[in-house]
Amino acid sequence: MDSLRNAYLGHGTHAASTVAGFMVEGVSLYSIGQGAAQGGVPSSRLAIYKVCYVDGCRDLDLMAAFDDANIQDGV
Repeated sequence: MDSLRNAYLGHGTHAASTVAGFMVEGVSLYSIGQGAAQGGVPSSRLAIYKVCYVDGCRDLDLMAAFDDANIQDGV
């Protein structure tokens, strides 16, 4: 089954790297502003659970993700 991540071209991956991305040297945007880039808090730790699919975000899937994170994974 396709996920929203696939439908929106890696939005979750992009958002996660904006928050927690490590330092990368030699980056630029179309050769403008060349230098280094890093996420807002590179030392952060993320726990990401899939709850939405192309047919939407069901309450049951959201609650299951909370259970997985809190009970099963100890996040």
